[in-house]
Amino acid sequence: MPHTSHPSYPMTGEQESIWLNDQFQDGTSRYLESWTYRLRGAPVEPAAVQAALDGIVARHEALRSRLHLDGAQPRQTVLPPAPVELEIRRVTPAQLPAALTEAATRPVALHRPPLLRATLLQLDTRTGGSDAVLVVAVHHAVVDGWCWSVLDTEFSALYRAALDGSDPQLPELPVQFGPYAQTRPAPSRASLEYWRRTLAGAPEQSTFPTDRPRPAVLGTGGDRVEFTLEPGLVTGVRALARRARTTPFTVLATALGALLARTSGRQDVVIGTPVSRRDDERLEPMLACLTDVMPLRQHLDPTASFAELTARTKAAVWAAVRHRDVPHSHLVRDLKTARSTGRFPLFQVVFGLDDAPAPALDLPGITAERLYVHGGTAKYDVFLHMVPEADGLHGYWEFSTDLFDRATAQRLTARLTTLLASAVAHPDRPLAELDVLPPEEHALLRQWTHGPPPAADRPLAHEAVAAQARRTPHAPALVHRDRTLTYAQLDAAATNVAAHLVARGAARQPVGICLRRSPHLAVAVLGVLKAGGCCLPLDPDYPADRLAFMAADSRITTVLTQRDLAHLVDAEPVVVDDLPPAPAVALPAADPDDLGYLIYTSGSTGRPKGVAMPHRSLANLLAWQRTRSAAATGTRTLQFAPLGFDVAFQELFSTWATGGTLVMTDDGTRRDPARLLGLLAAERVERLFLPFVALQQLAEYACATGRTLPRLREVATAGEQLFATPALREFFRSHAPDAVLDNQYGPSETHVVTAERLAEDPASWPDLPPIGRPVAGTRISVLDEALRPVPPGTPGELCVAGPALADGYLGHPGLTAEKFVLRDGVRLYRTGDLVRHLPDGRLQYLGRRDDQVKIRGHRVETGEIEAVLRALPAVADAAVVAQETPAGRRLVAHYLTATDDAANPPRPAAVRQALAERLPDHMVPAAVLQLERFPLTPSGKLDRAALPRPEHPDTRPPTPCDPPTTATERRIARIWSDLLDIPRIGVRDDFFALGGHSLLATRLVLRIQEELGTRIPPGAVSASATVARLAALVDGNTTAPALDLPAETDLPADIVPAPDPAPAAPTPAHVLLTGATGFLGAFTLRALLDRTDATVHCLVRGTDPEHAGKRLRGALENHGLWDERCTRRVTVVHGDLARPSLGLSEDAFDRLARTVDAVHHVGAAVNLVSSYRQLKAATVDGTTEILRLAARHRTVPVHHVSTVGVYAGTAPHPIGPEHPTGPPEALEHGYTQSKWVAEGLVEQARRRGLPVTMYRPTRITGHSRTGACQTGDYLWLMLKGCVQAQAAPARVDTAFDLAPVDYVADALVALSLLPGTAGRTFHLAAGRRLRLETALDWLRTMGHRLPEVSPQAWLDRIGTDPGNAAYPLLGTLAAELTGAGSEGGLAFDPTATDAALAATDVRRPAPGTDRKRFALNVAHFTATGWLPEPGEARVRDSGGGQEHD
Repeated sequence: MPHTSHPSYPMTGEQESIWLNDQFQDGTSRYLESWTYRLRGAPVEPAAVQAALDGIVARHEALRSRLHLDGAQPRQTVLPPAPVELEIRRVTPAQLPAALTEAATRPVALHRPPLLRATLLQLDTRTGGSDAVLVVAVHHAVVDGWCWSVLDTEFSALYRAALDGSDPQLPELPVQFGPYAQTRPAPSRASLEYWRRTLAGAPEQSTFPTDRPRPAVLGTGGDRVEFTLEPGLVTGVRALARRARTTPFTVLATALGALLARTSGRQDVVIGTPVSRRDDERLEPMLACLTDVMPLRQHLDPTASFAELTARTKAAVWAAVRHRDVPHSHLVRDLKTARSTGRFPLFQVVFGLDDAPAPALDLPGITAERLYVHGGTAKYDVFLHMVPEADGLHGYWEFSTDLFDRATAQRLTARLTTLLASAVAHPDRPLAELDVLPPEEHALLRQWTHGPPPAADRPLAHEAVAAQARRTPHAPALVHRDRTLTYAQLDAAATNVAAHLVARGAARQPVGICLRRSPHLAVAVLGVLKAGGCCLPLDPDYPADRLAFMAADSRITTVLTQRDLAHLVDAEPVVVDDLPPAPAVALPAADPDDLGYLIYTSGSTGRPKGVAMPHRSLANLLAWQRTRSAAATGTRTLQFAPLGFDVAFQELFSTWATGGTLVMTDDGTRRDPARLLGLLAAERVERLFLPFVALQQLAEYACATGRTLPRLREVATAGEQLFATPALREFFRSHAPDAVLDNQYGPSETHVVTAERLAEDPASWPDLPPIGRPVAGTRISVLDEALRPVPPGTPGELCVAGPALADGYLGHPGLTAEKFVLRDGVRLYRTGDLVRHLPDGRLQYLGRRDDQVKIRGHRVETGEIEAVLRALPAVADAAVVAQETPAGRRLVAHYLTATDDAANPPRPAAVRQALAERLPDHMVPAAVLQLERFPLTPSGKLDRAALPRPEHPDTRPPTPCDPPTTATERRIARIWSDLLDIPRIGVRDDFFALGGHSLLATRLVLRIQEELGTRIPPGAVSASATVARLAALVDGNTTAPALDLPAETDLPADIVPAPDPAPAAPTPAHVLLTGATGFLGAFTLRALLDRTDATVHCLVRGTDPEHAGKRLRGALENHGLWDERCTRRVTVVHGDLARPSLGLSEDAFDRLARTVDAVHHVGAAVNLVSSYRQLKAATVDGTTEILRLAARHRTVPVHHVSTVGVYAGTAPHPIGPEHPTGPPEALEHGYTQSKWVAEGLVEQARRRGLPVTMYRPTRITGHSRTGACQTGDYLWLMLKGCVQAQAAPARVDTAFDLAPVDYVADALVALSLLPGTAGRTFHLAAGRRLRLETALDWLRTMGHRLPEVSPQAWLDRIGTDPGNAAYPLLGTLAAELTGAGSEGGLAFDPTATDAALAATDVRRPAPGTDRKRFALNVAHFTATGWLPEPGEARVRDSGGGQEHD
């Protein structure tokens, strides 16, 4: 019967969502349900089971409908009844649990009805009587929770009828699902408006704190925890529901929302709840998916009582039910919700209370017990499902194992039970006062609060130095260049400074210190403390206004300075350059509560604020540091921090208190990683205190240049979030292998209060290391806004108590009272930092609860910058935000001009210059933007998240932007663009004026060295800060040699066949695969797992084996390819194609050579804008190493993946594999050049007798069934560029031979297993080309508006929008659109490949299927959010049109 004769209907919104989800994933569907009964008593008759199931399928068209794409429209086509697959198995009781899971997860393909699979498990019992379990796996696309009672009724009747031959007497269904779906009315305008209003401004994510970061693609894996609410508690829930005139569901939903709010720290949450659309009694007997999950938004004010919140939830539930005619999928489209493969849209936590009839399977002589089998998947982050059980409720927490551990779900159970019990007992108490923690979690919090007891001996800092000077007077205390001070000399010099201060009446007073880096600086600090005074650091590089403010605010009368700086501060100068000996005087004693130093930090009011730190805080820190650090007498510590950082006091006094040597560095050396590494090595430095940015800069440079620090033993980092970057891991593993890393946390108001010593193996470090536990003498609490403890794992504000606390803010009693508060009689400092407790009690830093940010280690209040901006002439309002870029965090300022100055507004360049004159360097925004108006939220507040990113920070003087003209200038400008995240760079732009800083300058130097082959010192960037000057510097140092590609094809003479070559194994036991993290490589891995039983060894780059494993798993999950076979049969080989011996040790390389039976070499460096030299290491040298490995012991076969890009020019006929490649001088890109050279190596290997088979794919496109495709592909970037620009180039003669990735991967593996294919070359091509204009027409029929413009006009439009997907390809596109490119110039002949594949099940995609595959690709990109929605237009197959040339 022809396909068109079957009734066909549109899918419902519910079905379409489920169907789409299944299309984009492999493995077990997260939408499989199971109807399962244990059947004891009379024997179960398989024939009657079969008849009953077949009868149900015959009655219900939904179960025998094929869900598929018709053109581009999702349809359900009803097919004739067909037998249900019934598998019968005998199992032992021990085998039953695994058999149940396997039966419940039997795949149900939506395109192969009937859409259920049945398994009858017959148990071997010794007790007599029959014991069996019937498991029916059915797809959620055709059933909902109501259907289980329908199945109970109909299966009972049909089973009985099959046994006795009677009529089951089941009434005919009033309506079938297809006609219902076709006539279901569209959502009402009132309902759409309700949801728009209700969900306006709703959070995108409402979920419990996760145990792991959310992956880019959330896998289907799940687990389940069961629990029971005992009858007494359920009775209380029902009583509370009666009091509120609502249902137990509403009370339980309120409790779940309240738990979500209390544990996530959010008052505005959205949960999902199932709603039924069986609002017509004719629908009740129909098996179909008529339930959808709809959002339930809850505003959970912590001051409102639980009873009040229940009433609000009741209203929200009823409103959702009244407006349930809008399907979830329609709602997502209508609200333009950002789609993400990492989370379910609108909500991530779902609650359902089963109100369907109780299980009622009634079979003659059989006792039936309903079982709820879990299939190991999860639909959402968390799904709480509750069903009545006796007088209580039985609950199931289903959770995503990508996000949560089982222990977390168990904790949620205990917390929900505790909260419910508290709410039932005290419904009129505010939510914030209801307990959510069981007793054992309260005990944990008490245990985690306190650090170890403080040390008994805690001398003040200067007293500790004096004691050390008495112990080791002749030991070196300080080294700077060629000058050394012993402890005796240091103590004497500091005593002299103190005596001068006493003589001038400055004892026990705040004293300014305005000095450049030198021994004088260290002596001055110690001298002030010896005089009982308080140090005020005054950085001579600060703007004059800031120095003047700090001096006046602190009321200093004396400043220690040097002759050329004495004019900077309005106070009596004590010039320390040549300070004469002072008369001996008695030095005053200091008390622990006296101030030791005053640190000014950024202030939100527009002025910096002075943090007054007493001696006791520093003394407590030093006592803890003595026990924490291995530093001892003679340990050499670098003095790196500016004195305005509290870390400087830690460096100075933790060194001197233990008899170590302080190594001082100059400012120029601090900022230059090359010079700093030299100093560290020359001075044998053993301990460093560095903020993360400086540590990262040092690590990057050391790793890039091969410099090592064998004497380094300890590194402490503080000041900002630590990231365990690849460079940092490599630095500690290979360049400072004997050093440990200590992650310390503490704001200026407390100094260090927590610390985490990272494990010795950098491979085990988490990407964001925790900040550890409280240090000795410190008490920490994680509190909510009302200063109540939050549950473990819940974000809260870190509050600190103990001797570490500052006295407050000098001269700001109001601010002091706001930040230093009393709680239960204990003085706390509210840090403003958000943290959470990890399960073991350590703290994880999460960010800020205000507008404070960290910029290169400095604490910055954006409000202070805004205040300075608003004070500038003609600036009416200002907003400053921190934006993340590939190079790190940067400040961006936005301002509005006063109306009077609208005709002549201040330019951003002038505004930035004015800020630079008033603010320290780290507070000057990298970009300044003038706006006409600020974006606002629906409530009228400034929408900081919507403030624009700078396309070009207009901070240059008003001169033309001179574009790069030479090749070197263009390459350097591109590097600048990458680092600064700025698309347009002029040759006269200043690197630092555009937002560059020392870390970016280091990265710039390393990129120039890597890409241009020129090594320049980092300091040269400061001296040559424009593209033009840097290009001249580079061109003066290098002469690029002409590239002779044939000369590059030189295979080393030692790569020859082994004496005992291995035959091509049809069933290899071990296969080496390169490139498994790439698009084709990932699908090749899947094909190897499908078509062989081999263990696949995947060569994967990474900072360490764990990171390599994460990269591989992430790549496979991204394409929906990860399944349990990967755990069993995939071995990650941590290596690198671009390094000798594949980055392996000699033993590992040799062992791999002896192990593998075949090599699939898919890996290469793929980049159309990189040069041959940049790609050579991975693509050419990597191929050499692969051939060396294959030839070493057994000459195993190699399957080398190349590209048809090795051909250039044109040809009058399709190109077969025998056609000569090249010519090399006509190859356009470094990529095709490197692949051509790699083929040359392969040809030499073949001539020497190595069995190398070569595969040349054309352009690889998406999966032919799921549509999964790579976003970085040239064709799709070009098409997305058209969609974004809303225009397409006209009359472009460009075409693409598109081979689906699954065909290429399957063909490659299938050919590799055939006898007689070794040593041959195969073209993997579709054999026909899709014209660009055809692809554009198809997009238009899908609803995209793409009017034609001239190619040049289109290029101009793309060139003005750096955010356009096609922008990075402008150079290649210009060649293609003007006829100078290579796409479509050649056709390729796959007939030889077809002939070889005839012996396999792999077939080239048939003509006529291209449009369907294209639609699948578009559907995939749209569903994942990469392509914008095309509107309501659908592609309909017109049956006409020429698709290919």
